[in-house]
Amino acid sequence: MLIPSLIKLIENFHKTKGVGYKVSAQLKLCIYTAGQRPHELARLKWEHINFKENCILMPARITKNSRAHVIPFNKLILKTLLELKSKSYNSPYLFP
Repeated sequence: MLIPSLIKLIENFHKTKGVGYKVSAQLKLCIYTAGQRPHELARLKWEHINFKENCILMPARITKNSRAHVIPFNKLILKTLLELKSKSYNSPYLFP
């Protein structure tokens, strides 16, 4: 469970000057995925998201240690991904 001050911070990302929905979503995913690196999330494509299995496959070519790994979804990750998907304009990337 997220602590109240962290919840407040997350809820207000988008209200910060210069932070749009993409940066807000990326910051949320960094927290919800337990510290995934922002540059790795930025390079993800929708093909790496498995909505059927509720997981993200981090390919080895984009990870710092060159090792692929799987990140299971929780409801916060799913909600954030669905919001991004609705604004992706058919881009192959999560963050076009």
